[in-house]
Amino acid sequence: MIFSENRFPLFRIMLSAINRRHLLPSAAAICKRHWGGDPIFRNILKVLYFRWNRRINEPMAAAETIGLILAGGRARRMGGQDKAFLPLAGGNLAQRAIARLAPQCDHLIINANRELDRFAGFGVPVISDSVAGYAGPLAGILTGLDWLADHAPDAALLTVPVDGPFFPDDLGARLRAAAKSQGVAIACAQSGGRRHGVYGLFSAALRDDLRRALTIEGIRKVDDWLDRHNAAVAEWSTEPVDPFFNVNTSDELARAEQYLRALANKS
Repeated sequence: MIFSENRFPLFRIMLSAINRRHLLPSAAAICKRHWGGDPIFRNILKVLYFRWNRRINEPMAAAETIGLILAGGRARRMGGQDKAFLPLAGGNLAQRAIARLAPQCDHLIINANRELDRFAGFGVPVISDSVAGYAGPLAGILTGLDWLADHAPDAALLTVPVDGPFFPDDLGARLRAAAKSQGVAIACAQSGGRRHGVYGLFSAALRDDLRRALTIEGIRKVDDWLDRHNAAVAEWSTEPVDPFFNVNTSDELARAEQYLRALANKS
């Protein structure tokens, strides 16, 4: 069944401009909890994400945050499979990233370089690297900053990798607080004393510096670029699971599935 907003007046009220900011995150969170139990919730989410991202042509306030899912890698350790579409907990990694990130930002975009037609099915704008040659996650971040320059020059960019199924629900809030408290243009996550630069909040003002680092200086590692800047960090515990666990191999995908199954059995 396709869940049409036109058949349900309550959804038209809920998705009106005055209610989007407060009700969309709650509705998305409810649907996320029931994702694997009933297909109707998946269809509701499709409506929510479509309406959320229709706002890209509306004026944007300086405080807004754009969420970027980094899905542009080659996934060599996965045999070249596109990790975004690997199955997990009744859905796939991309669906899980969308469901977790959407309530934390005002708009979503996805950075991808392959299978663009499949990504288009999520109803989220898809942007490919503006730097050729699969230059890594920094290229995805730069592409997101380029998008900001065209659509939301006063917004901040909140990034997560598509293969991180457990990133926190308060990632955006805590990174914004860390950046504000230190008055810096970058904030990133940290757990167990290890910095995770791809889980970051970036100012659009960094765009030219990052482009120069990538195209002229040949920098490819996120940490190498971050070391040049005074980046704030927000720390998370690694118990009961590291929230920045990444799925890079088949074994790690199996571990993620096992953890989610155990979590579901406890609830």
